[in-house]
Amino acid sequence: MQTNDVALPNLIRESEAAKFLKISQRNLIRLRNKGTVPYYRIGKSIRYSREKLLAALEVAREVEYAYP
Repeated sequence: MQTNDVALPNLIRESEAAKFLKISQRNLIRLRNKGTVPYYRIGKSIRYSREKLLAALEVAREVEYAYP
């Protein structure tokens, strides 16, 4: 029997994501609700991928510089 290896993203909790982004948890929740920050819902838990958070920051920076 052969199994498929699936790379799971490195998921972190909301408090860790807020510290990683150096923002408050409330701001992180606002960004999530606006659709700015990607997240995963696992049951009732919310998790974030560090890689996707960094990518979202890059997109936000590009938009900010495009429209000063």
